[in-house]
Amino acid sequence: MAFCGYGEKSGTEPPVIRSGELNLRGFNFTEQNLIVLEGEWEFYWEQLIDPKAFLSGEKHSLGLYCEIPSFWTEKEIGGKRFPAFGYATYHLKVEIDETVPLLGISIKNVYSAYALYLNDTLIIENGTVGKNPESTVAESLPRTAFFKPDSDVLHITVHVANFSNKYAGISEIKLGQSDKIARAVNLNITQDAVLFGSISVIGLYHLLLFLLRRRDKNLLFFGLFCLVVAIRTLLMGERLLRSAFFFVDTNSMFILEYLTVPLSAVLFSSFFYYHYRMRWYFWIQAVLIILSVLNVCVTIITPLAVSMMLARFYYIAIILMCAFVLTGIVRAIIQKRQGALIFLIGFIIIFSTVVNDVLIFNRVFIGSYLLPFGLFSFIFSQATLISIYFAAAFKETERLTR
Repeated sequence: MAFCGYGEKSGTEPPVIRSGELNLRGFNFTEQNLIVLEGEWEFYWEQLIDPKAFLSGEKHSLGLYCEIPSFWTEKEIGGKRFPAFGYATYHLKVEIDETVPLLGISIKNVYSAYALYLNDTLIIENGTVGKNPESTVAESLPRTAFFKPDSDVLHITVHVANFSNKYAGISEIKLGQSDKIARAVNLNITQDAVLFGSISVIGLYHLLLFLLRRRDKNLLFFGLFCLVVAIRTLLMGERLLRSAFFFVDTNSMFILEYLTVPLSAVLFSSFFYYHYRMRWYFWIQAVLIILSVLNVCVTIITPLAVSMMLARFYYIAIILMCAFVLTGIVRAIIQKRQGALIFLIGFIIIFSTVVNDVLIFNRVFIGSYLLPFGLFSFIFSQATLISIYFAAAFKETERLTR
């Protein structure tokens, strides 16, 4: 159900944005999929240009071209490097047919505050755009707007200001028929809600099992791990938790999102330790706990941009921890420990998604975060494994009774 919406035919590829212009004349919005507005946008550093100026065809000085999706901190723009903290204007001219249907525009990640104008009308606002930290209010929520074009030329202007985040700029903007935009947003919300509900139920179930059988501490850590992962699914993607608790500031939500990483790493490591009780792994777990405590302190005390910069080193430690876990699972298979093969299959899936997300976080490549799906697959496999253990224990009890 979650992936059925991605099976549509892509149809004809839309034209590419070049030099801040996109020609969509003759493009059939009804039959084609959503358009990712990627390519060369006009870029004006430390200028918040009035959108009306673009309608009049006024020329502006120091106009460069910036590739989207990307952040202005990642690449040289016109032979220049720009700092993360600052503000800028993005502009795109789109030519369309006069008979196009009701359209929608969806923007997912822009750091950290922005205002999107269609011609000279403000249609999306996220936070408050300013020219200094005092006048800028950070926000990072997915936004969607619908509109009916009143002309055959659209000027899309985006004011972006960042004074808190390591990354600055525009990640992705999509344009398309209104019902397809709404369907994509609803599909994302459904995925996040289903993942949260499923993982939470599995976590509560194992916590209940621990209350009934307190000797098995692996049940406790597995249940807590599931709950932390469930909360993380609401902090990412469509950021449903931020939408529900709108009165909590964005910086606190970002801190909570980054705190779920060391918490889940420690809980998972503890689950593995008590699951197989390998003595050599005790010292690896101790080192991970120390590094996690340091990471939590850095995340809480330091500014967000600093903690994001240092987070990459902690992620390297997580990958090393996963490598040690993988070694332990292989040894368990060699020793013919019960359920080790199922554990290995689930762990390979989660390890692959961890590597994928770490590479995306460090902007090695642009893609989708897959960790929630990997975690769900792993959690499902472990729930199956623990059920097998309980069934085997019950059969052994019956045998001994007889």
